[in-house]
Amino acid sequence: MADIVKVELSDVSGNKLGEYTREFSFPTRYVHDESVNNMMVIKNKYVVVLARGTFVNVDMLLHNGDTVKRFCQVSFSLPGQLNLSIAPDEKVVDKRRFYKIKVVQACQVPKYERGGQVYRFLNPIEGRILDINIGGIFLRPNTEQLFESGDTLHMLTLLNSKKFETRIKVMRRQEIEVKVEHPENEGSEAETRIAYGYGCIFLKLTGAREDQVAWFINQEQLKRRRKIIEESE
Repeated sequence: MADIVKVELSDVSGNKLGEYTREFSFPTRYVHDESVNNMMVIKNKYVVVLARGTFVNVDMLLHNGDTVKRFCQVSFSLPGQLNLSIAPDEKVVDKRRFYKIKVVQACQVPKYERGGQVYRFLNPIEGRILDINIGGIFLRPNTEQLFESGDTLHMLTLLNSKKFETRIKVMRRQEIEVKVEHPENEGSEAETRIAYGYGCIFLKLTGAREDQVAWFINQEQLKRRRKIIEESE
C-alpha cells in the first residue's frame, strides 16, 4: 500500500501495542499464479511478540490524512519480526467519518426542545438506537410519543460501557412495521403495527464525544470481523 506514513497496532480492547513509521512492508505472495497482498510484515527490534492467531486492530495513516483501518491476525511472531494476515475487506475512512452500522443500543430521552420551549418527561422515554455513524443515529422510541422534524432531543446511552450524553436533531420521521406478540393468546399470530423511527444528527459533538462514537463503531466492526474470521476457519 502506497503513501502510508505510520502504522499503529492495538489489541481488540483498544490497548495500544505499538506504532511504526518505516519498519513495515506488504510482500507480494503468489497463490495459483495470482499475486496476493494480504500480509503485513513489521521488522523492529522492539516490536511486540504475540501468540499466533491473536487478533489485532491496525490503523494505517496515509499521507493525505486518511486512515485505513484493518482487522488482522498474527501469523508469525518472534523478537524483531511480526507478520500479520489482513482480513479481506478494506475500509478507507476519513478521521471525521465512519460507515453507518446497525446496532440495537438502549437509550433514553429525558426531554426535548420545540419552538424554543423545553419539554421534560415525568419518566424518560426509553428507546433503541438502530443504526449509528459519526454524524448521527436512527432512533426508535418504545412509545407512541411523536416527535417532529426540527425537534432537538436530549439523549443518554452507554457507548463502550461509558455514559454518552448529547443533543440530537430530528431530521426525518419514518414509519416502521413492528410485530407485537400476544403470549396470553396461545396460538395467535403476531400483530403488525405501525411505529415511528427518527433519523437524527448529532449537534455540536465535542472532540471527546466524537472519539467515543468512533471508538464504539470501530469496536463493533472488530467484533463482527472477528466472528466472520472465526466462522470461516
